[in-house]
Amino acid sequence: MTIIKHFFRAPTAANLRHAKFGPQALAYRLNQVLNSLLGVDQFGFVPGQDIRHALCYFYDLMNHCRRNNASGPIGAICLDFAKDFDSVNWQALDLLQFSSLHYDFFRGILVQDLANSSRSDSFKLGAGVRQADPLSPGLFVLFIEPFICYLRATNDGMAIKIHDTSHHLLSFADNGSGLVNDLTHAPRFLARVNDFCTATVMRLNVDKTVLFPFLG
Repeated sequence: MTIIKHFFRAPTAANLRHAKFGPQALAYRLNQVLNSLLGVDQFGFVPGQDIRHALCYFYDLMNHCRRNNASGPIGAICLDFAKDFDSVNWQALDLLQFSSLHYDFFRGILVQDLANSSRSDSFKLGAGVRQADPLSPGLFVLFIEPFICYLRATNDGMAIKIHDTSHHLLSFADNGSGLVNDLTHAPRFLARVNDFCTATVMRLNVDKTVLFPFLG
């Protein structure tokens, strides 16, 4: 008989339905109001929004620019954030004024490090939300909504405009695409992205951030 040693996991990451009941109940309640708290730019982890619709939106916008012979290096700045769930800033979540019950589920679990069969003392995490936790996706999209609002408010002069509508960006959870009427605006756009990263300790994955021209 071989005894397999299992490592301890947070209850919300365990493959046990009853262990996830509390976070699932809170996630269900959060999802009832999530759409009213977010802009139309967010498609990842949002009830009623489908990431496939975002892809259709992206390609329709690109094809419209091509059909109408848009001038200049119009296109998208495709962003990728490193360790997205791990980077959620709890101080930013404090400003959302959740109840103490919500806080207990993403802050209250103690964790340990295990190295060479030696287990550390228990400690609390100082930031981030846990992978596989039903509550984490909703918390993450709420965390990045101020970032999206900031870009929408400050980038109007860079946005792709069709008739009277400005198209600023699309968000796919940990990835997103800034929509700009001239890709030479990329340094200014990325500087504003870095403003948010500096304020919240998120990190832009520069190696996976690319410019995507619509024309040519």
